[in-house]
Amino acid sequence: MTRIKLKSAHTHAGRKYPAGAELTMPAPQADWLIGIGVAMPAPPPAAGDEAPAKPPKAKE
Repeated sequence: MTRIKLKSAHTHAGRKYPAGAELTMPAPQADWLIGIGVAMPAPPPAAGDEAPAKPPKAKE
């Protein structure tokens, strides 16, 4: 999967995404959006921006 950042607003499948939105998608789709100038590679998430890890399940 590849992270991109939209340079301009983009609509996909009826859903509108604003400029600056960061999305994760399969590489071929990301490459296409970058190729047509709608998106650019997104910078890696900052250390504090990652989703918190799920706590392990307790054993019964």
